[in-house]
Amino acid sequence: TQTADEIALHLTNLGIEVEGITGHEATFSGVVVGRVLAAEKHPNADRLRVARVTDGSQEYQVVCGAPNCRAGIVVAFARVGAELTDR
Repeated sequence: TQTADEIALHLTNLGIEVEGITGHEATFSGVVVGRVLAAEKHPNADRLRVARVTDGSQEYQVVCGAPNCRAGIVVAFARVGAELTDR
C-alpha cells in the first residue's frame, strides 16, 4: 500500500502534474488494480459481459455491466470479500 504522497511522486515522475492532495480517508478495502484478460457477451443477458480479470497473482471470472469492458484495459477490481462503504 502506498501513501498519497508516494503516489503523487510516482505520477510526477511519469510526467503527470499533481496540483495537490486533498485529505480523505479511504472507505473501502479489497479493491486492487486489475487487468481484463478477456471479455465476451454474457450468454443470457444483453447488457452484461463475462470477463477474466487478473490482479497480478490470480485470475477471476466476473460478470460486468460496463459496456467498455474489453481485453487489455486496466480497472479498479473489487476482489471477493471487498468492502465498499458510503460514509
